[in-house]
Amino acid sequence: MFKIHAMLLGALGLTVGPMAQRVDAAPPAPCPGEVTLVSQSNVEVAVYGSRTVTEFDYTAVHTLCLRDGTVIDDAAQVGHLWMSQQADGSGIVKFSSTVSHDGGQLSGNGAGQIDAIGVISGRVWVNGGTGPLAGTTGHGWFRSTSPVTFEDVVWYSFH
Repeated sequence: MFKIHAMLLGALGLTVGPMAQRVDAAPPAPCPGEVTLVSQSNVEVAVYGSRTVTEFDYTAVHTLCLRDGTVIDDAAQVGHLWMSQQADGSGIVKFSSTVSHDGGQLSGNGAGQIDAIGVISGRVWVNGGTGPLAGTTGHGWFRSTSPVTFEDVVWYSFH
């Protein structure tokens, strides 16, 4: 049976045996950091019964780790945040954002929950980059530490 498969693969121009060496991306590298909201604009608030929906655009500074191991503590971030809260304060939050540094940009999004005492926590995904940040993706978590600051850890992959 193996001989037949090998002949068929050979006829198709494919080889049987060890494949050529492939260079993979480095394993994801954790980048602990912080996001600090600097400003909000275009704030909209709507009340639906016992639920309040708030959304706004924001600017922030964000920790960013680069391919060479450099840590940038003040990368510019812009985004849009949407949250829905129940009367007890609990709810959900979603955001999309772009982090900029040195002529490159990373796009990302996140989602999480708000507990009854107002702590926001959830997951974040880095979808890809441009310029010097091209080939960067990642995933991680975040948690609010004040109304305007969030600690986070993002595991960046550099392709």
